[in-house]
Amino acid sequence: MTKQSSVPLWNRMCLTISEASELSGIGEKNLRKLVKEHGNDFVIQVGRKTMVKRSAFEKWLSLNNEL
Repeated sequence: MTKQSSVPLWNRMCLTISEASELSGIGEKNLRKLVKEHGNDFVIQVGRKTMVKRSAFEKWLSLNNEL
């Protein structure tokens, strides 16, 4: 049985790639490319899972005009 989180996306500290894609409107493929190129700024690895630090990602997006 899987438990769904009761915390809304916009309040979570870390997001999966698919959640970050949904929140930002950037496709998962492009987001994975961003993670490879600029991930040190807003990504943490939890085992094999890539997690996007929401506030750092939002800040990074606001400072960069082109993807």
